[in-house]
Amino acid sequence: MELELTSRQRQLVDERNELVDSTLQKYRLAGQIAQTGLAYVLALLKSPKHADKTVGEICRLGDLFLHRATASAFKKNVEEKGIALPVQIEKGTFASGVAPEENDSFQAGTIYDEDLVKITLGVHIDGYTAQVSRTITVVRPDEREAAGKAQEPLEGPEADALIAAYLATEAVLALLSLSLNTNNHPLIAETGPVTGTRIRKLVETVASEFRTQVAPGSRVRRVRRFLAGQSDAVRESDLKGVIWDEELEEDRLLDEVKAAYNRATKPEQSQDQAEDWEEVRPGDDFEVVPGEVWLVDIRMAATGGEKGVLKYRTVLDSTTATAYKPSIYARDYTVSYGLKLKASKNLLSKADNFTSVYPFKLSYLADDDNELKSHRLGLNEVVQHHLFVPQPIEAIDFIPIDAYQHGSVSAKKAASRSGQPVVVAREMTTVVLIPASQSQSGFGESIRLTGGNKVAPPSWLHSKYEVHNDEVLALLKVPKEPKISTGISFQVVQASKLTDDILSFGETAPAGGMEID
Repeated sequence: MELELTSRQRQLVDERNELVDSTLQKYRLAGQIAQTGLAYVLALLKSPKHADKTVGEICRLGDLFLHRATASAFKKNVEEKGIALPVQIEKGTFASGVAPEENDSFQAGTIYDEDLVKITLGVHIDGYTAQVSRTITVVRPDEREAAGKAQEPLEGPEADALIAAYLATEAVLALLSLSLNTNNHPLIAETGPVTGTRIRKLVETVASEFRTQVAPGSRVRRVRRFLAGQSDAVRESDLKGVIWDEELEEDRLLDEVKAAYNRATKPEQSQDQAEDWEEVRPGDDFEVVPGEVWLVDIRMAATGGEKGVLKYRTVLDSTTATAYKPSIYARDYTVSYGLKLKASKNLLSKADNFTSVYPFKLSYLADDDNELKSHRLGLNEVVQHHLFVPQPIEAIDFIPIDAYQHGSVSAKKAASRSGQPVVVAREMTTVVLIPASQSQSGFGESIRLTGGNKVAPPSWLHSKYEVHNDEVLALLKVPKEPKISTGISFQVVQASKLTDDILSFGETAPAGGMEID
């Protein structure tokens, strides 16, 4: 659905997105709960006590944690609060959508030492949203000792992808923060303001340094109240951000193939095509300004230096050759339909009362097993008539450039059948940019709501590549510079302490709520 706003609605949206104290308090709390949720899931993955749990079980424990943490927070003066993104854990070549329900046949297996996993989740308080994603290699010393294996760093294309995703995220965060600069920092004075074109070039540069490729779905976008890119079911008419779109990236590659094919006979045409792609991409001609909130969501594919196309693919069950059943849905409020089944009507009513624009799972809407069974009976009709939009369980295939002969349409169709699954690393974080005029310190404030090395320390990685680009190197140093020289105070919202009661969720969930400081 696309949200078209009247002038009065736009005025209200702008007012609700001003970074006043109450808004910042809600953003900070959403960030703290998301950070603590990430720390909790990481603790479960690394604990030998939970080594036999499936991915589905750990996802559900993470959801339970987030539900209880948000329920006990901000009990007054909020319209809505809760999970903005269900806990998803993708191992190996799974790319998105893995959040199994209890009775699903697909539980995504168990996690082992040295597995590569992506953890993604989100929280909102009154529509002010904090989302996070982290890719790690699981380390379980007890398992390694039992197997007689020494701890070694992850190497090769997978390590390159993890490092590239991490460094690109850190560099983009620094670049966004420089929009707060009041001291004429060289990275602003010499190269101009922070624009979409500059953000895209920065991410692509880091990918190139580590011989990886930016995966479709990557985005650096502005976040507004209730509008955080949490679901493809919501399309914003005033979206501000850089998006790596699957079809556009494939079209760009096809034009490169055509240019290479024509270079010998039509050099002037191939040059024109190359110049066209160097122009500003549609939607990239914006400027980042203080007073905004931004989501940085970077996905890097471990392509090993090869060039090609990356395409999402719904994962099939090898035993039935059918797609794994989705577990995450979003409500499309632009669609209406007179449902026939009582179970479908009850499901839709429960969803409308429970959530607005945030994704959910059927289990969120059920008070007991009988109600969940009823929801499952009504689900097909609701999805069939597009009232709910499912999020499929997907992998990303890599199609080498050699599969595209001359860049023709027929070659495009043939190439789509020659893809191979590729590992993708994902890093996602949310940052609030407070102008100096609104801060008590007199400095601009870059408040990172999610991510950072304290909550989720980076895995032990080794790459034969390194950063050589001067701008990237300079940006990575910016947060460490004295704020008197940058004019910016860098802050990171931290997780609450994981007490024994919280960690016992994996064994016996406490009956009461939980307090988040």
